[in-house]
Amino acid sequence: MFGRDGRPRIVDFGLAISDDEQLKRAGEVAGTYPYMSPEQVRGHTQHLDGRTDIWSLGVILYQLLVGRRPFNGSKKEIIAQILERDAKPLRQIKDDIPDELDAICLRCLQKSVSERYSTAKDLAAELRTYRERISARQCERSMAASASSPVRKRNFPKAPVVWSVLGFIVLGAFVYGGIDRSRIPSQPDGSMEKPKKGTLDSQPESLLPDLPLKRNPNEVDSWAVPGRWYPLMEEKPKLFMLTKRDTSKWSHDPQLHELLIDVPTALYLQLGETKSARFTLEATIASRSWLGSIGLYWGGKTLPPANPIEGDQMHLHVVYLLGDEYQGKRNASFRRNRVVHTQRPKNDYVNTRISGISSAQVPWPTLQSYRLQLQVHGDVLQVYWNDQLQESINRGTMPSDLPKLSSAGRFGIFADQGTFQISDVRIRLER
Repeated sequence: MFGRDGRPRIVDFGLAISDDEQLKRAGEVAGTYPYMSPEQVRGHTQHLDGRTDIWSLGVILYQLLVGRRPFNGSKKEIIAQILERDAKPLRQIKDDIPDELDAICLRCLQKSVSERYSTAKDLAAELRTYRERISARQCERSMAASASSPVRKRNFPKAPVVWSVLGFIVLGAFVYGGIDRSRIPSQPDGSMEKPKKGTLDSQPESLLPDLPLKRNPNEVDSWAVPGRWYPLMEEKPKLFMLTKRDTSKWSHDPQLHELLIDVPTALYLQLGETKSARFTLEATIASRSWLGSIGLYWGGKTLPPANPIEGDQMHLHVVYLLGDEYQGKRNASFRRNRVVHTQRPKNDYVNTRISGISSAQVPWPTLQSYRLQLQVHGDVLQVYWNDQLQESINRGTMPSDLPKLSSAGRFGIFADQGTFQISDVRIRLER
């Protein structure tokens, strides 16, 4: 609400909690769905900070500028859009929206928190700078027009209606900025903790128009626009390999875009194929026990056999979380492997060679769901687990007796000896 001095005041603090209380709310989902960020919808309460407020502020700005929210429909439809679809560029709805303002609003609505504005002050500063540039350009045009017509009185153009919208957002951003500072843990010197950004994923997504989703993920290079996210589980994944066990089960829900996996042995499901060696692949993973192995593979391709008497060899990269229990003690670690599957020509026996590249111990998962993201740029890999960079995973040496393997190729889900739910799987080709 606005006070008599014209400044906005927040009057509903029903969801405002302390940092200590926030850590106890892991897995809870609360808020008004059309204004909730992806991490808020997933129930990652313990990881929320001021950048979630920036998402909500972006929804408000979007609605003020074009007259509708970026995501609409039933509760289920809104959740699916928030998790899987990018907001439509404002200029596709109103073509008189300036490009710069369109870009500012869409940056607030980036799926990845690291790609939004770090603080509400940063957002307010960019809006103010934008307004100053617009004002300066209009003044220059007005003065030029007056100089060419001496009899015309010099009247500076009145501020466009959108400026009143910007004024509201700038003021609101400063109010939210106060909330940001109270919710983001501070450093010993009192400064705010800056969000960590990956060197491979620090640029905002492309502002190109949304394209219709294609049904064949294996043709991803022919329709995917670099810099935009695309969901990968509209159609049932292709079974790549599964050791024959009668108890192995997996199912695909096309409406929820999720997989349910219950296997006692290694399972590879192919989600697509790309010729690009620069992309980001991510998925939300849920489990009740977190026992077993679950992760993503990429770079899958068939290479000539090392021994002429053997069958074709399928080579691939894989990163997965391994949870095991021994004598009552639980251990969790990330593993990065180079895997070679050799098909024997006269039977269906598959010989598997696993070469460990790197590994890292991680805390035992305490939430029901986590986000796994792989940023692949050729030979360089960055692994994020709930937005936390696993720096040691990219370290290690490839086996010298194996051929060099490009990151391009088939990609998908890997699971072994566990029960998991996989959802919100998507890919973004990099420029």
